[in-house]
Amino acid sequence: MKDKFDKQNTNISILENKYQEALNTKNHLSYKLGAALIKANKNWYKGGYVKFIFEVMRIKKEHRNRGQI
Repeated sequence: MKDKFDKQNTNISILENKYQEALNTKNHLSYKLGAALIKANKNWYKGGYVKFIFEVMRIKKEHRNRGQI
């Protein structure tokens, strides 16, 4: 019974570590820039690429303030 409990705890800790890695990836600069580019491409007929330029500047400023650039 104790082995089963220990095995479940290790599985949960592994999943928590993977979740943290996924959150770190979502906050990465290239991930955010790619998401903004995809959004701009979907809205190209409404001036999406113009908005993309301003979005890039906002993302860059946000990351610079965090000390990630």
